[in-house]
Amino acid sequence: MQDIDSDGEIWIGMNGKIRKISPTPQGSLTTVPMADAVSFEANTYISDFVKRGDEVWIATDRGLYRYNKKKNTVKRYENNPGNPSSLSQNYLTDLALTPNNQLIVATLRGVNIYNPAIDGFERIAYNLQNGGTNLLNSNFINCILADGDNIWFGTETGGINKLNPRRLAIRSYRHDKENPSTLSANPVNAIYEDAYGNLWIGTVEGGLNRKERGSDQFTHYTREQGGLSHNSVSALAADNDNRLWAGTWGGGINLFNLKNPKQVVEVISSQTNDFPIDFIGALTYDPINKGMWIGANQGLYFYDLATQRIISPLPDKTAENIHGCVGSIIDKEGQLWVGCMEGVYIIDLHTRSSKGLFPYRHLHYKLDDPSSRLVEKITCFYETKDGVLWLGSNGYGIYKREVDEKGTEHFVSYSTAQGLPNNSVRGLLADSHDHLWVSTNNGLSCYRPQENRFINYTPQDGLLDAQFYWNASYHSANDLLYFGSVSGLIAIESNRQVASLPTAKVCFTRLRIGNEEVLPGSEYLPQDIAITHELRLHEKEKSFSLEFSALNFAPSNAATYSYRLLGFDDKWIQVTGNRRFASYTNLPPGTYTLQVKYSLDGENEGENVTELTITIVPHFYKTGWFILLIIVLLSVSIWQFYQWRIRTLKRQKEHLHRTVEKRTRELEQQKELLENQTVELSRQNQMLTHQNEKITRQKAQLIRMSRKVQELTLDKISFFTNITHEFRTPITLIIGPIERALKLSYNPQVIEQLHFVERNSKYLLSLVNQLMDFRKVESGKLEIVKTQGDFRKFVETLIRPFEVFAGERNIVLQRYYRMDVPEILYDEEAMHKVMTNLLSNAIKFTPNGGTVSIYIAFLPSSPKGQKENLYINVKDSGTGIPEEDLNRIFNRFYQSQNQVKFPVYGQAGTGIGLYLCKRIVHLHGGMIKAHNNHGGGCSFRVLLPLQRKEEQDNSGIIIHSDTDSILQVSSSPTDNKPKDTLTILVVEDNADMRGYIRSILLEQYHILEAANGEEALHILNSNPVDFIVSDLMMPVMDGIELSRRVKETFAISHIPFLMLTAKTSPESRLESYRIGVDEYLLKPFDETLLLTRIQNILDNRKRYQRKFTIDMDVESLHIEEESSDKKFLNQVMEVIKQNYKNSYFEVSDFCEAVGASKSLLNKKLQSLIGQPAGQFIRNYRLNIARELIIKNRTTKNMNIAEVAYEVGFNDPKYFTRCFTKHFNVTPSSMLNNEESATS
Repeated sequence: MQDIDSDGEIWIGMNGKIRKISPTPQGSLTTVPMADAVSFEANTYISDFVKRGDEVWIATDRGLYRYNKKKNTVKRYENNPGNPSSLSQNYLTDLALTPNNQLIVATLRGVNIYNPAIDGFERIAYNLQNGGTNLLNSNFINCILADGDNIWFGTETGGINKLNPRRLAIRSYRHDKENPSTLSANPVNAIYEDAYGNLWIGTVEGGLNRKERGSDQFTHYTREQGGLSHNSVSALAADNDNRLWAGTWGGGINLFNLKNPKQVVEVISSQTNDFPIDFIGALTYDPINKGMWIGANQGLYFYDLATQRIISPLPDKTAENIHGCVGSIIDKEGQLWVGCMEGVYIIDLHTRSSKGLFPYRHLHYKLDDPSSRLVEKITCFYETKDGVLWLGSNGYGIYKREVDEKGTEHFVSYSTAQGLPNNSVRGLLADSHDHLWVSTNNGLSCYRPQENRFINYTPQDGLLDAQFYWNASYHSANDLLYFGSVSGLIAIESNRQVASLPTAKVCFTRLRIGNEEVLPGSEYLPQDIAITHELRLHEKEKSFSLEFSALNFAPSNAATYSYRLLGFDDKWIQVTGNRRFASYTNLPPGTYTLQVKYSLDGENEGENVTELTITIVPHFYKTGWFILLIIVLLSVSIWQFYQWRIRTLKRQKEHLHRTVEKRTRELEQQKELLENQTVELSRQNQMLTHQNEKITRQKAQLIRMSRKVQELTLDKISFFTNITHEFRTPITLIIGPIERALKLSYNPQVIEQLHFVERNSKYLLSLVNQLMDFRKVESGKLEIVKTQGDFRKFVETLIRPFEVFAGERNIVLQRYYRMDVPEILYDEEAMHKVMTNLLSNAIKFTPNGGTVSIYIAFLPSSPKGQKENLYINVKDSGTGIPEEDLNRIFNRFYQSQNQVKFPVYGQAGTGIGLYLCKRIVHLHGGMIKAHNNHGGGCSFRVLLPLQRKEEQDNSGIIIHSDTDSILQVSSSPTDNKPKDTLTILVVEDNADMRGYIRSILLEQYHILEAANGEEALHILNSNPVDFIVSDLMMPVMDGIELSRRVKETFAISHIPFLMLTAKTSPESRLESYRIGVDEYLLKPFDETLLLTRIQNILDNRKRYQRKFTIDMDVESLHIEEESSDKKFLNQVMEVIKQNYKNSYFEVSDFCEAVGASKSLLNKKLQSLIGQPAGQFIRNYRLNIARELIIKNRTTKNMNIAEVAYEVGFNDPKYFTRCFTKHFNVTPSSMLNNEESATS
């Protein structure tokens, strides 16, 4: 029974019927006339009535009835399993109306809220699988009480529950296993409304859902039914042919005909195209170019509807390098914005090239602070009706794009610092009030631009879940805002008015001192804190806190509190509704006022401020009376101490006087003793000075003698060196005729004598060469240059002449070669001297009929750090070397006494052969040792570090030699030269002079010839040339004009130019240098000087190029300032500086930027800087990386991977390999300053 009628009538439900008692004096009892078509069934239980306008709502155990008194009609509402907007159950327990006239229905399966817009209900129920997002903890509802905007529910097993429906008007759609017409799966990944008002929802692993307009039932399209290629639908869009495009995460794109959407009509995937479009993150229809933009996980592509083909739409295949596309939009300016893992790409849709490519911009770093170098990832976009573009970031909140009057674009950032609940943004929408709705990874937020504040919503406000999906948002035609979450789909009625909570007064609720709560009736809190206006605390209480709360039941996530302590800090401190306390520590003694105010969603802040006076009582020793007492006591103490100090000082003065007199007498006695000692020391000092002068004279004499001996030694060495040079010409003149005589003579006796003379002449020549090599060793000029070769073949060729020599004495010459000896880098000429010396000595000291063996093997590296080595052992069966001589035979000029027994050709050695062997082996980085064999004889063992061509050090230098050793096999000259031999163009009108120059250069270079400058230009245009030697005076075109033409022609301006002339005037020389001639040589000239000048020019260029490789400074190349080559290199450096960070910048881009073909660019760079284009790009990036790493030793703001990405490397591992190879040190070692790098 309930009095629900404004007319005072009482409504009663009994025995399945409704009766009404009218307000008559007799109190008559009448039955309410109901519609004829509707009547209660027998034994119907009527639980409650509620009047709403002219209608009476009746709750029964068979459903809900709505009775219209004026129309006398009844409508019944009951549970329909196929309709999620129907009642959750027919057994109703209670009804209630909120102050805003909203009907609340209690059932045995949760709460139902009536929505007049759909004439249906929103269900609120407890779900065990939903965890913390439940609004109820029990579904058995006994009763309801509407207290203001707070709705209280009495449950059967869960106690009292409170619901506040004021903050959001939400419709929820979830999967129900018992209802096949609900969502197929809860995680909603994509939303789209077609032109017919049907809502399409893409789910994760649940396929595609279609909700027809005006219905809450869903039609499912899955792989099993509907022919969907994959059950995870990630993006939705429609084209101008009335087709729905459904992008999936793993199965490409499915097309539906929206007029008859029964099943998939076409599938576009990697199986039907050459592009990886199986994983789709974004779809956007382009009405300008009549096509569909496809944002995939591995690229951005454009589907042309006219040709039905997919293309890569950006230049240089940039689109294929875009990864993780998750959102896209076309703004009102006709620009496509695409969010991906590399930031944002902005594509101009109005400007399309003839090849179908679009221009674009790339924003790679954080939009509001690009200098931070923080990589941006944009996930979603929304453009408001006034053209303002909003962007959602995965980690930095949201951005608002603004363009100033000058057209400059910049972005304003909003993040958690401004009130956003989370910086990982998933979706953006705007309602009809221009409020921006932001779905995040931790709740929903509404940004009100006019007030510049965020209102945040959580599951407490009716959300199904706090975690939303990327780009799962849509603004429907009927002004509903749809958002997809991991727990289902919600629709927000943004235009629906909701009541606001009234403001409330803040009261203090609890006092804590230290960590203990203070209860009323104690020393500090005589009465309850809620009615206390002043607190007196002692200074000894180091810390205290006061809790406060507003006297209402608003949700904690909507409430904010602010507090301040006047007298300590006038700044308001804002806290959330979950942190309602103020704490203070070590406050100074004094009186303070604590103020607290309360706000709901930023409204009504400051209307009610609660105050509490707090007095901090100081310690007694900080009070005024105590301080005055201390001052008096200190004054008396100071006076007494002063009197005592005066008396003490008098006694000390008398004692000090007596002590001084005694000490004075002692000092006088010591003075007399010291004077006697001084006289003795002076005498000894004079004696030592005399001896020191004598030693100094002897030292000077020894120095003069040493210098004289050194000068005599140098003179002797110089004398012998000069003598050896003088010997070479007559020896050569002896050997030459002898060799010709041997070829012409047939007399055996004469031939024998000639061989004797030839052998001794060559031996004499070898001694001369040894003396010259010795001189080079002493002067530091014995240097090596390594080439790659087969050491076994080298030794085999070298041994053959020794077989004849050994055969004359019946000595067996044995060889043992390991088959696994690889090709190595060594100086063949230097090692020829070593092996010749060792074999000559072995045969020399082996008796007739003995044995000499040579063993060559490869020693691999060992785990203990032993590197790869080439092992050589020359062993003889002679008498061996005395043990005392083993450690001295490698010293210069040392001759063992054992040599007298077996002199070669009847002569003793010079004592420098083994010394030279040791120096040459050491220059190879190896070692040589001698050992006596157990069975007799001696072994010389050589270890050479194994170095292959790819490990060759560029600092290799040349060993100068004048002739072959005594037993070297002669070889006829050949014109065959190495492939890398340089080509020199000789330009000379005089044929004899041209032939003479050719004969000088032909041995070292390839030669091209021209009779004048015009012929030379023809040759230069059709042949690769490395150097030009030209006469100055020539017909047709002289050398000056030729040089000018060469330096002005881009393709050949880099070629070095040497001018030969008989003109000695300074004007000719000056003009040659002015137009860019590298060298100027007067006729007649020395052929050695010509060769040297050419070599110097080439060597200097290589040296400058090596320096440039280190510092990347064009000035290091010493190129003429105004030359075309200098301008070209400046252009090259500018291009690389602008593009080295771009990991997609390649040689083809380089060629396009400088306007040269690939072959010409490589040729120019190889000649000018010694590197082709690709190597130059890599080396420049590595040099920049080195600077960043050295700088990062102090800043510590970048790791190695970040440095690699910063300088344009995509793969940090590849960067580490290149860096280590270039600088001989790993990046991490350089960062830790463990080793200095040199290129």
